[in-house]
Amino acid sequence: MDTLEREIKSYHIALASALKRRSSITGFIHLYEGKDHLDAIPVFANFSYALSLFKARDKEKIEEGKKILKKLLSFQTGEGSFPNYLHQYPICYDRYMSLKVLLVLSQIYRDFSPVIDQKEEFEQVIQRLFSHAKRYIDSAPYLEQVKFKILSAFMDQDKFDTKELIEKSENFSSKEWGEALLFLSLISEQDPFTCLAYSLFHPNYGYIGPLNGSFFDGIDPKMTLFDLAFKDPKELILKDDPEMIFAALFRKKFVFDGKSPSNLNNWKVFADPSNALTYKAISEQVEKEEEILRFHFPRHSLTFFSKEAVEIQQEENKVSITIDLEESTPDERISLYFTYSDEVSFLVEGEKSSTFQMGEKLEIRTNDSLIKVQFSKINGEGDFFGHFRRGNRPNQLDKDLFSAYDYLLDLRTVRRSKAKLKITFDLQMNR
Repeated sequence: MDTLEREIKSYHIALASALKRRSSITGFIHLYEGKDHLDAIPVFANFSYALSLFKARDKEKIEEGKKILKKLLSFQTGEGSFPNYLHQYPICYDRYMSLKVLLVLSQIYRDFSPVIDQKEEFEQVIQRLFSHAKRYIDSAPYLEQVKFKILSAFMDQDKFDTKELIEKSENFSSKEWGEALLFLSLISEQDPFTCLAYSLFHPNYGYIGPLNGSFFDGIDPKMTLFDLAFKDPKELILKDDPEMIFAALFRKKFVFDGKSPSNLNNWKVFADPSNALTYKAISEQVEKEEEILRFHFPRHSLTFFSKEAVEIQQEENKVSITIDLEESTPDERISLYFTYSDEVSFLVEGEKSSTFQMGEKLEIRTNDSLIKVQFSKINGEGDFFGHFRRGNRPNQLDKDLFSAYDYLLDLRTVRRSKAKLKITFDLQMNR
């Protein structure tokens, strides 16, 4: 059994996920916007499936991969790109789909050239894709330009300098971190960017880096390419997530001598084997609330969202959040979100309660953890009232009206002037 486990590779993960979604009628994977679907056939996911079949290095699987590849290549448009889904042909809604397909085809061309049928036509497909990508790259977002440069370096067997990528990375989402890692895997097993990314990985919680544009799917953070880059395949083989279809796209396995400190500016990351804390030290006022703090601990996480100007400070296991409140708005509230589970209890001044007042000492308890919370007013005038109830974080992807994956600690405004509030946490783990 141990020998079998050691042999689990990324393509095993990809094939396991793909075969669960493969139609016996069409031979294609059927998905729509990352969810299982009876009709829609996503182009990039099926190119990824074809690559995983090649990487299995089994004669029957390679033949199956070649069949899928032949069918997909017939959907290349006159401009040189591909549609998102086969039923959308010949319309291409994603201007940068050519970069995604190049990621797959360049690997097949480099690593499986001897088994490619009609090699000259295959080369022409790659040339048309490259021409299409080059046509739009000057006006493309920064990360798409990086992908193009990495692909060019891979095809020319050249090097790529990650210095600028590191400087821009603090504004990346977990999805964008994963995409950068995926393309870098074409040419590198270790470089300054991948080492920085690895410092933002936790074996229990996956991505613990800057919280820009991150999402939850149920009680867990949404799986991204970042997780596939670093998680042990033996752990993933028991999961079932459509994202795992892309596991075989990583060409090289990243190698690290150890884990270095997270070298970020405004985002702070602290982790130990059981817990992980990520927060944005200083946040300006914005129009839409953003996640600026997340604390992971066994089986649970606590998050804080705000659109106000916020300053966060930390000293060992104590965290304080200072919030500048401008003019009051309708339905204004300050909310902490905490993973729902049967083991959670909420205490106000040592007693069970579902409401609280400003200044009262609150406790959130689990079987092995205690978080002490207190809301206080630094200056300004006003009345506030707090509730402890069920709900969902703003970045929850599951929109089922009858599903609530979190508890909310809501502090609502009754009336107030401009004010400055403070939230303090005392995080006591493994009590």
